[in-house]
Amino acid sequence: MSKKIMVISIIIIGFFTLSNNAFASNQVLCWDVSPGNATGYTIYYGTSLGNYSMNKDVGSVTQYSLDNFALTEGTTYYFTVQAYNSALHSSNSNVVVYTVPETIDTTPPVFPRGVSGIVDHDNILLTWQNNTEQDLAGYRIYYGTESRDYGLPVSVNTNQYIVPGLDTGVLYYFAVTAIDISGNESGYSSPEITMTIPEENDNMYLIWDASGSSSVSGYIIFYGSAPGDYTEEIDVGNVTRYSLKNIPLTKKIKYYFVVRAYNKLRQSDNSNRVTYIPEE
Repeated sequence: MSKKIMVISIIIIGFFTLSNNAFASNQVLCWDVSPGNATGYTIYYGTSLGNYSMNKDVGSVTQYSLDNFALTEGTTYYFTVQAYNSALHSSNSNVVVYTVPETIDTTPPVFPRGVSGIVDHDNILLTWQNNTEQDLAGYRIYYGTESRDYGLPVSVNTNQYIVPGLDTGVLYYFAVTAIDISGNESGYSSPEITMTIPEENDNMYLIWDASGSSSVSGYIIFYGSAPGDYTEEIDVGNVTRYSLKNIPLTKKIKYYFVVRAYNKLRQSDNSNRVTYIPEE
């Protein structure tokens, strides 16, 4: 009669090494030698307890690296071992549960190249080359009045951004970073961009208070050459001032202006009226 064999226990032991400043882990299944006349061991495993749909005959060893299995990151597996000889298999060992760790991405994108800016009235238009990383999530724009000392960034997912509402005659510093879907952020773009909006004494602006409604999408300037007869209009978006240089006006003609706030459903009433006569 064949002698009964059995597996006493099975555990997971982690062996850790440091190599080239990178932390590595090799998880190994280990079990005690069967006290019977076992000639080898089979590892059974699967993704639910008691359902071991996969197996691997590992021969007569008593430990086996999990690196030898095609395991999926983030998935939990259940392992058990049976000893065997030419006549029979033992019952299952205890079950070991192991969840494959997901790879953590700590590599940031490269910083954006080719950052440049142009003055657009009282705004600065920044543009840069698109990054090529497959996991790119977007960009962050930094700016302030001191080099590398910026306020909170503005996040965008395109390769351009208009920085609005800057003061004339002030030197501003600009930089752009790239960010990936894991939250890794590149360093600042280099070289740092510096720009100043020139002071123009002849640059007249229409200026109005922001609407108190949170649903406002923007503002429309209505104007004409007779009070109450506003034959022209310009949608200026969600700003609260607009340069009259952007409006085609005829010199020495008196113009009348009002502003309306709007959202996707309606427009507000007219603001108070202002007049302006372009000079030669």
